[in-house]
Amino acid sequence: MKKILTLFLLLNSILIFSQNDCSDAIEVCGNGGYQDLTAIGVGIQELNGSNTCSSQENNSLWFKASINTAGNLGFTLTPTFADGTTNTDLSVDFDFFLFGPNVDCGNIGQAIRCSTTNPVAAGSSSNLTGMNTTETDTAEGPGSGGNNFVSDIDVLAGESYFLVIDRPIGTSNFKIDWIGSATFNDPPTATPPSIGEVYDQIVCDTDGVIDNSSVFDLTLNEGSLLNGQTNILTSYHTSINDAITNENPIADPINFINTSSPQDIYVRLTDQTTLCFDTTDFQLLVPTQPTANTPNAYEVCDDLSADGYYSNFLLNSKDSEVLITQDQTLFNISYHLTFNDADNNMAPLDKENPYTNISQNTQTIFVRIENKTQTDCYEITSFDLVINSLPVVNNLINIEECDIDGDATVVFDLSVNTNESLGLQINTTVSYFTSEIDAQSNNAPLINPSAFTNTSSPQTIYIRLSDNNSGCFIVSNFTISATSLPVPVQPIDYEICDDNSDGDDTNGFVQNFLLSSKDNEILGSLDASQYTISYHTSLIGAQTNNSTDI
Repeated sequence: MKKILTLFLLLNSILIFSQNDCSDAIEVCGNGGYQDLTAIGVGIQELNGSNTCSSQENNSLWFKASINTAGNLGFTLTPTFADGTTNTDLSVDFDFFLFGPNVDCGNIGQAIRCSTTNPVAAGSSSNLTGMNTTETDTAEGPGSGGNNFVSDIDVLAGESYFLVIDRPIGTSNFKIDWIGSATFNDPPTATPPSIGEVYDQIVCDTDGVIDNSSVFDLTLNEGSLLNGQTNILTSYHTSINDAITNENPIADPINFINTSSPQDIYVRLTDQTTLCFDTTDFQLLVPTQPTANTPNAYEVCDDLSADGYYSNFLLNSKDSEVLITQDQTLFNISYHLTFNDADNNMAPLDKENPYTNISQNTQTIFVRIENKTQTDCYEITSFDLVINSLPVVNNLINIEECDIDGDATVVFDLSVNTNESLGLQINTTVSYFTSEIDAQSNNAPLINPSAFTNTSSPQTIYIRLSDNNSGCFIVSNFTISATSLPVPVQPIDYEICDDNSDGDDTNGFVQNFLLSSKDNEILGSLDASQYTISYHTSLIGAQTNNSTDI
């Protein structure tokens, strides 16, 4: 009985029973009392008006008391509210009938103790009832007769008695406290879980249908519950009423499918010799199992350092790819360096702040998505951080063209820098721009870089090399200049006297003309460091600069 008392307290001390009958009477065990019982209705009418105390069943519960040690036996029945406090309302009327010893349900005979006194009719100051050592009468009532109590009984070991509690008037729970020196058989003990452990079972909903339903083996903790006790029959029930009355045991407790989450399961441990029992309960929970959708690789472009490291990975930007259509309020998402860390929920990376990869160029990140309320329900996936290399801009040529007509504009062929910039690179697009902003945003590339007319001189041209696979790009620049034609000073004729250096001083040929002596005269005010002077024997040769210099 003490064990049953403990169980009732764990269940908030509220037990509601449907009616039962003599054949399924609740076995009284232990030396404690029942708390906050409620009887509703009647099963088979097994009392009639000709019974001792002249009443019948209205809202009844049957108990069977098997005596372990001899002595006197009595009890006090106290009406209670649902919260366990005493209900002193005199309009609440409880009756009882005690049959025995050792009678059968089919031939139960007359009650040896009973009380059907109505507290209001009898002018009682209390609605308690029962059996005690101070009373001498064995029966009282109905109505105004008696004072709610009759005398207790002397019992012997091995005897059994049936007690019927009935409530003909009013609505109330009740409790029973046993008094006297006699004892009942001890019930089995439902061993509580070890400190830090629970008997509750959690199975993730992994069947692909989000219905919070799964298959449970209810017997997993049976060994711990029994803790070595033998001759004990274990049954599992979906209501405390069924567990107490030993009705509707779950047929296949090894393959039980829950009907709600959480769902309470009640265990009944019955001593197969004494029929005493204990009950306990645990919960089944089926949290929603998350799906770890695999994100795309997190690809970025290296910076100008070209070292294969990037310091601005925002890992939480991948949350939406892991979730897709799942409700983000139900799950936690964390990022880890190793599968083991993700599996054990250890060392999560800070996903809210920029992360720098620790493996050059490519690094694998492991993702754990878990149910917020039941973190044992989780899945793991992974993706790569990829740092793509930038294209390389090889040596560019600054282009100069002569401004023949003097208007400071010239048509330039910018494409001469295409091959210069690419070198041996392939799968790379080269484009030209007139501003760095446009080059960075790939806006308004020059349509015909092979025939571009400058708008200023010198003018900066921006070249963008973009990798066709990764999209990574780099921007550089070169200058184009429309150079004005030099205006030479017309030198005076170069006159010298004929000599005989060729053996004839009258033939008009001289071998000692120093044409470079005319350079400064021709340059005039022009900067000699900026110009090259060559001498030719024909106008065409000078214009095309392709004849042999003199």
